[in-house]
Amino acid sequence: MTEMNANDKRLQEIVEALYDENSDDEQKRLAEELLAIDPRNPHGLLALWELLDEQEAPKRLDLLQEGVSESENRFEENEPGSVDEDLDARCYATLLMNLGYMLYLDGRGEEALETAQKLVDFDDEGYFDLGRTLLYRCLLDTEDFEAVLGQLESDPIMTLAGQHARAIALFETEGKEPEAGEALRDLFAMDPDLPFYLLGIFETPEDDEAYDDPELEETLHVAGYFAEIWSASPERLTFLSTPTFIFGYLTERLDDPEEVELLEKAWRDAGFLERITEAKKRLEDMAQKGADADDLTQAALEQTFEILGFPL
Repeated sequence: MTEMNANDKRLQEIVEALYDENSDDEQKRLAEELLAIDPRNPHGLLALWELLDEQEAPKRLDLLQEGVSESENRFEENEPGSVDEDLDARCYATLLMNLGYMLYLDGRGEEALETAQKLVDFDDEGYFDLGRTLLYRCLLDTEDFEAVLGQLESDPIMTLAGQHARAIALFETEGKEPEAGEALRDLFAMDPDLPFYLLGIFETPEDDEAYDDPELEETLHVAGYFAEIWSASPERLTFLSTPTFIFGYLTERLDDPEEVELLEKAWRDAGFLERITEAKKRLEDMAQKGADADDLTQAALEQTFEILGFPL
C-alpha cells in the first residue's frame, strides 16, 4: 500500500470517527490529526469551528469560508452524493448553514441570503430545513415579495418557514384575498401552536430538554426568526393575530381569563361573538361524542376561517 493510499484510508477513518465522537477533547484531537494530514480538509475545519465558544465562533468565519471553498473545489473532481447519505455533502451543507446564520447575525444580510440560497439549491431533498428558514427570512427582509413567491414556486420542499413566507408575501401583494387566506389557514394546519409562539402567547421553554423534540425545535426556531417579520406592520400583525385568537379561543389555548374577557367584548362589538360562541358549542358537542384531537383541531380551523369570511 502506498503512503497516499495509507493517508486516504486514515483520513476516511478520522472523518467517520469525528461523526461518532461526543467528547470535545477527542473531537479536537481528531480534527487536528485530520488537518495535519490534509490541511484544508473541510471536515476538520468544520469540527474546529464547532468546538469554539459563542464568543470566538463569530470571529472565525474564515474556517467556515475556507471549508466551503475547499468543498466546492473537491466536488469538481468528485461529485457528492445526497446530503443524508454522503458525509462530504453533509459537511458542505453544514458549513453553509453555519456560515449563513453567522453572516445574518452579523448584519450581513445580502451575503447570508446568497449563502442560504446556495444551501437550498444544494440540499434539494430538504435535509436541512433550517437552511430554508434562513433563506425565506432573508428574502422577506428584502421586501421583494415577488421574489419570495418565485422561490416558493421553484422549491420542491414544503416547510413551516416557507408556508409563513407564502402567507406574508401573498398578503403584501394581494391583501386579504382568498389565496392569502388559504396560505394562512395552511400554516395553521401545519403547526397549530406556532402562531401562539410567534405572538408571545406561548412562552419559549427554558428547559433544554424540551428541544429534544425535533418538531418543537423547528417550531421554536421558525418562531424566533419570523416573529419580527410578522410584527413588522400593524396590518400584517392583525392578519396573523385575528385568526390566532379565534382559533385559540375555540381550542382553549388561551388560559388568561382577563384576556378572554377582553376578546369577548371586542368580538361582541364587532358582531362576531355569537358566531364564535356557536362554533365553540359545536366543538364541545364533537368532543362529547368522542371526536379525537386532530378532528377537533381541523374543525376549529374550518370554523375560524369561515367566521373570518375566507372562502376556503
